[in-house]
Amino acid sequence: MAIGIVLVIAGGFGSLLLYQSASDTETIVGAARSLRRGHVLQRSDLTGIAMQGDVNEAFIGGADATSLIGKVMVVDMSPGVPFVDNMVTDRATLGVDDVLTAVALEPGRFPPELAVGDQVSVALLPDVTVAQATPPEIFAGSVSVWSITQPDGDFSQAIVTLRSDLEFSRAVAAAGSTRLSLIGATEVGP
Repeated sequence: MAIGIVLVIAGGFGSLLLYQSASDTETIVGAARSLRRGHVLQRSDLTGIAMQGDVNEAFIGGADATSLIGKVMVVDMSPGVPFVDNMVTDRATLGVDDVLTAVALEPGRFPPELAVGDQVSVALLPDVTVAQATPPEIFAGSVSVWSITQPDGDFSQAIVTLRSDLEFSRAVAAAGSTRLSLIGATEVGP
């Protein structure tokens, strides 16, 4: 009889623990299907994912799912992968006349506080190995920062992708090197 009482109490205690662990589940937002970079998110692209225990604040909670609708994917994403803030952006996708041009810049040729969306002035410097090189010039058109990659961390060489037009891309191709100067703050909205 004592064994029966112990088993009933142990079963009740086990059920209580199982219920508490199930109630510690939080819902976060994940991809309902494969999503490509540049895709504008819609409600059908999102799904709930149950996570046990405390959820890292980097994940977007189920209550904030609607904040993702209308945002643009910055990376490709597989189904079931949870969303984090830096996977999406408010910026608009490229327009018909927009061109992305990547430039490799050494430290000192761009401001260290440079951020995505900043408006920049671009100095096109001549190739010193060419005898009849053109003098340095400042590109007159609108140029904004699309992305920044620093594989070796802060204060290292950066690959900066700039958003402008085809004329700018040609000017960069003809120049020996470039230097960026910050002229505006981060864009807000598309």
